[in-house]
Parts: sequence; structure tokens; C-alpha cells
Amino acid sequence: MSIGAKETGNEPSPFFDDKIPQSARYFDVFEAYCVAVLGFAHFAEAGVSGASTNYGPADLARFDCKQSPACWLWRPYITVSAISHNARSEHIEMGRLVACQPDVDAVLGLGAVSHLLQSFGQALATAFFEQCREEVELKFGADVTGWPHVWNFGRTVRNAMSHGGKIHFQNPGASPVSWKGLTYSAADNGRQILHSDLWPGDIFDLIIEMDSYL
Repeated sequence: MSIGAKETGNEPSPFFDDKIPQSARYFDVFEAYCVAVLGFAHFAEAGVSGASTNYGPADLARFDCKQSPACWLWRPYITVSAISHNARSEHIEMGRLVACQPDVDAVLGLGAVSHLLQSFGQALATAFFEQCREEVELKFGADVTGWPHVWNFGRTVRNAMSHGGKIHFQNPGASPVSWKGLTYSAADNGRQILHSDLWPGDIFDLIIEMDSYL
């Protein structure tokens, strides 16, 4: 399963042993997003062929970045095995690897499933922000002008996710926000960012950078 990958799909799975521990703030939101996408993949496969294929210990799912020459790889086996036995795994086998960066005008061609994956992505970005918002305010204050730049960018992304994945500045005079070469201001209101500017791997990157300030 790949979202955004440009390879043929016939390459052998790369070796990696990265893990996200259950203690990480973003463990739950990463796990929920990955399992939701995998569940849809199984659903689609069963709908077409009448059955779906289990993911083995070496099988990988891939989520590309657009704003970095990187991708995220997830090994579903551990997670799915634990959940199937009504348990929680101690970690997610998931890591970030170097990959070719997409063209600046590239978008994810998701076709009829775009709205579904948009909903998954919106939940991913929104859940982490709201989960940590109180902690951010305690550490940096309620005035967002005192927040780290990445948290103000994340706040703008979170607001976009509650408006169909489109930029939504209520204050036309609000300061622009920037991250990894992307800059948004009120002039960008209505701009679709999920799966165009920000691919799933970028959301993972953004969340981890936001977490580093807590």
C-alpha cells in the first residue's frame, strides 16, 4: 500500500528498524490514521476480488512527503496483530527514509476516494493539535503570537482541517505562517492544502516537529 510513491511497486521492501513507542504523544494519532487507511485498503481489495490479503511481518505501507525528500514506512503486522487480539502494541514499527521529492506542482491523484482520505488526514492533524493545545498554552501562553512558529503553522493547518482542508484565516490582518518553504496568509483563504501542499508524510513530520517543543 502506497500513498504518493512513484516507484513501480516491484522493489523489495527496504530494511528498517525504527519504532515509535507507545509513550510518544503522537502514538495514538499515528496509529489511528495508519489503521484507518489500511482498513480502507482491505475493504477496497475485498470489494474487488472478494477477499483481502494479510500483511506479513516484512510487508510495508508507504506514505510520501511532498515538502521533503523523504517517505514514511509503516510495518502493519505488529499493530494489526495486537489489535486483532484485543491488545495494544508497545510500539509502532514506523520510520522515515530518504526518497525522491515530488515536483512542486504534484498533487495526490486519489480519485473517488479523495474525500475519504481527506477525512482521515483532517482527523490526524486536528486530533494532535487539540490533544496538546492546553499544554502549549500553559508553556507559551494563550496569546498565539508567543507560540513557536511551527505551532502557529500547525494551528493554521488545524483550522484548515475544520474547513474542508482549505486555508481559513478569520482575521484578514493576521500574520503569515511558514514551514518548510510553505507560507500561508489570509490571501490564501480557500486554498486546498491537504494532498496538494501537504501529503501524509508531511503531516507526520509537522506533528513530530510540533511535539519537539513540548
